[in-house]
Amino acid sequence: MNILNNNRLKRFYAFIKENIVTIIVSVAVVLGALSLFLIVTDTEIVKSDNGVTYKHVINQRFGISNLKTLNPITSKDRDTYYIDKLIYNGLFKQDNNMGVSTDLVQSYNTNPASGSVTITLKSNVKFHDGSSLNAGDVDYTYRYIVSSGKDGMYYDIAKKIDSISVLSNLKLKIYFKDPSDAALDNLTFPILNEGDGSSSSSFRPNGTGQYKISSVQSGKCVKLKPNKDYFGEVAENHLYFEIFPKSTIYKNLLSSYEITALVYKQFDIDEISESSDITRQLIPSNQMEYIGFNFKNKNLANIKLRKAIAYSLDLQDVTKNAYGSTALISDSVYFPEYFGTENEGDPYPCNFNKAIDLIDKMNLMDTDKDGYLDNIDGDTLEFKILVNNNDSNRMLVANYLSECLDALQIKNEVEALSWESYKTSLKKGDFDIVIGGYELNSHDKLDFLFDKQNYIGYDNENVRDLVSNLGKCASVEYTKENFVKLKNELVKDLPYYCICFKQYSLLGSPNMEFEELPNFDNVYKGVSTWEFEKRYKDK
Repeated sequence: MNILNNNRLKRFYAFIKENIVTIIVSVAVVLGALSLFLIVTDTEIVKSDNGVTYKHVINQRFGISNLKTLNPITSKDRDTYYIDKLIYNGLFKQDNNMGVSTDLVQSYNTNPASGSVTITLKSNVKFHDGSSLNAGDVDYTYRYIVSSGKDGMYYDIAKKIDSISVLSNLKLKIYFKDPSDAALDNLTFPILNEGDGSSSSSFRPNGTGQYKISSVQSGKCVKLKPNKDYFGEVAENHLYFEIFPKSTIYKNLLSSYEITALVYKQFDIDEISESSDITRQLIPSNQMEYIGFNFKNKNLANIKLRKAIAYSLDLQDVTKNAYGSTALISDSVYFPEYFGTENEGDPYPCNFNKAIDLIDKMNLMDTDKDGYLDNIDGDTLEFKILVNNNDSNRMLVANYLSECLDALQIKNEVEALSWESYKTSLKKGDFDIVIGGYELNSHDKLDFLFDKQNYIGYDNENVRDLVSNLGKCASVEYTKENFVKLKNELVKDLPYYCICFKQYSLLGSPNMEFEELPNFDNVYKGVSTWEFEKRYKDK
């Protein structure tokens, strides 16, 4: 049956003709896109102007890779991981600042010393099949994750649990194996209905989330519809996930409405034409860049010199040139606004006069008149800057830092090594200043930067205690207070100087509005609030 009437065909072909440059993709992609074009049937005309009709659209469409399963426990597919966050809930959920808040939990009490938490579940939660959530479902899910093996997405956090005691229908107590590694963000795994994992060969998602499965066409698409019994705000829109070839250029499909939005995880957003009508929003990535100072160097062990170097750098300038306009300057190496704290930006904004004053206070002078500063023992300051030569961004930072040190009359050299040689030098401590980076996961506490074996020889027991507290089973309020103390301590000591966090780009169709933004770990977060006006040319 021909679903499109003649008028729609004329408008569609006129649209193709007008936008042919941006929608040249493979025949397979176009045919897939045609089927998607048909689904936007619940739009309404909101305005018509100069021969152009605009229709309000709330349904959203996305491009994904082929999925092997939608089982959130056994799947290894990243697209499944993201989609299942719409279908399932955890006991707790991670916010856009990598903090946690309650999800299926009504109330809780923590015991940091024993590494345990007592939880009361919400009483109005139903699975999509109509059955009610109970404490047994949580215990079942934990045991299912652990028994399914270490390849699953949630094994690494669930394995930290020692046992779960079901106290009543809605009450349970969770005991962690190690009280120092028992943070509430380990309880963000999706909760299944008891027994749902037993028929994995014919698995059909049955969660408690805002969306439920409408239909699944193997190798083609997955469709989600609103869960009318959702315990939170009920969604109104439908979601369509079309399976595209890996070679598909998704950016080209946005302006043609073949897909409506995507989180673009490359950092060449500046290369997208400024004249493009694609909607753009920046969201912080989990990729952090930093400068580390080796405390084994007696000169760099002096906080005045570390601060002088920091004041000599213009992070606005270096990030723009090395990482582009999308880089986000952060006040610490922890995720910006971690646990809802304020990101105050560069704690040592560029001030060359302050840098010189600090050097003067250290009595550093060019005593032998060779153009470089000497310490009070008469030894010339000379620093080796270690950097991975395979990373062009960090190479730019290293060269910029070298120029700043030159301006301070500090002798230096950039040692750019291959990745393997870089790691070897780092482990040996064969450097004075290191340009590095790290990709945080959702549960990272950055312990390795501050423990007794850290590469820069930084030794601060108070900092180690504060970092350790981040991993304890404590309330959200306590964790936030603890982190504020930690951040202040790190600003004061300056063992690491955060260059920036790279940022991903949320790209949407023309006239797209995102009331709630997603994050690097949950790319469809807030999708129920996304909408746009689709443009049609009148015949």
